[in-house]
Amino acid sequence: SALDDPKAGLGNAAWQDSLTSGNSFGLGSAEEQISGTNATVWVKDGSFQMYRPTASGGYIWYCAYPNIADFYLEAKFEVQSCNGADEYGLFIRKSDFSDKSGYYFLATCEGKFNLMRWTESGSTLLGDWKTSDTLAKGPDAVNTLGIWAKGNTIRLYINDKFAAEYEDNVGMKSGYFGLFSNAKQTAGLLVKMDEIAYWNLP
Repeated sequence: SALDDPKAGLGNAAWQDSLTSGNSFGLGSAEEQISGTNATVWVKDGSFQMYRPTASGGYIWYCAYPNIADFYLEAKFEVQSCNGADEYGLFIRKSDFSDKSGYYFLATCEGKFNLMRWTESGSTLLGDWKTSDTLAKGPDAVNTLGIWAKGNTIRLYINDKFAAEYEDNVGMKSGYFGLFSNAKQTAGLLVKMDEIAYWNLP
């Protein structure tokens, strides 16, 4: 596709974190429980780690500090003890750290993906669930997920390949970004994010 390789022509990243420390997320190497959940997060051995001890609890997220509007955002994920409909990925344009709102790039361990919008009136899938041959499946899968966002247009990328494009005029134009998980069926789901960066659009 002509839309592949989204970083071409964007130059150097405006912000990047190789997660040698948890500074961008306000975390250290000791496990911390996310308030109101049983999930824990920590940054160690060059990756942000989110652990879900039980197969329940819905979407749990964690934000980085920058607040951005139009960009290309990319992160490398390694998931462990991840099966079937378990979900993980990136979110963007979240209004504040504790708010559910935002756009969520949902990736499942069986190799499907979608984009979900979450507002005060609830969550909506913006497309059909699609299967991607590019998305590595199952336990110990490694995938680079990317989101290109400009105004109302959002494009999803999987391992540098264009996956889908969505138009949404709800008006969430900027906000925080980060990672999330949803342990739908596997206790002990561990999502590791090894690097994350964003590029400004021309």
